[in-house]
Amino acid sequence: MTFVGFEQKSNGQIKEYLPYSEQLSSDREKRIMFFHLFNAYVGEEMHFTKKEMLQGDNIYEVFRNKIEKMLFAPCILPGKPPVKIRSISGKFSKSVNLFSRGGYKKVIHPSVSVGEAVKWIDIIKGEEGYRFLADMDDMFLHLVYERAKIVNRENKVLLYEKSILIQNHREEVSDTLLIPTYHMIDKDNLTNEPTVYQHMQTVLKTLNQTEIRQIYLVYPKHTMFKKHINVRMPHQVSLDEEEYNVKVIPYSFSFCTRQQNRKVHRNTLKQTLSS
Repeated sequence: MTFVGFEQKSNGQIKEYLPYSEQLSSDREKRIMFFHLFNAYVGEEMHFTKKEMLQGDNIYEVFRNKIEKMLFAPCILPGKPPVKIRSISGKFSKSVNLFSRGGYKKVIHPSVSVGEAVKWIDIIKGEEGYRFLADMDDMFLHLVYERAKIVNRENKVLLYEKSILIQNHREEVSDTLLIPTYHMIDKDNLTNEPTVYQHMQTVLKTLNQTEIRQIYLVYPKHTMFKKHINVRMPHQVSLDEEEYNVKVIPYSFSFCTRQQNRKVHRNTLKQTLSS
């Protein structure tokens, strides 16, 4: 099991655990990937915008900057010293006071929904500091699920513990089973891949015991795995080859690179125009 996210060490330093992808070369691109995974993992009210994903030098800073923007208002006047944050009392006081402890330059915004801000604080609050760690496979499953819903608006998409079922609205078309796992496969040695072997057992059971005839195994795209792979099992299923469709599919995270490149392009353009 691989975890992604961050944790705050006893000395206050932040340790990041960024998702790995051969398509992404920089930590910033991997951080963007993490927040796209996070957005698919939580409710819409907890999403980061594309702009917010870039506002911090590590995952913790991005979380903190979003919370501070939501919770605090600047209070520095020209020629005046910074104002220290005052503690607040009430239902959510503990989380907010711990989050702002020792801070300066901001005060609680008068119109803030403290309850909403506390949801954000509590999601990264650990026993001895701040932390957020999640199972990469589970986050990837949720990401594929959210993307499947977008491209299957007319169909019903169901999320299970380790798979996704797309129920086609046309009776004559078979339902589709997606089995996503964040595992870098060796496409030239699939039969000896333990993860793929386990998934193939699920494929065989599904084809032989259900009416599902279309199954996609989804893994991250990498240098040696860029195209769909058709899988045939002539001696293992009681179906003719044209009666079922099993594929191994690469999932691309190139959109994280495009998002970063647009940011770099805007900054370069801004510097050019101001020079």
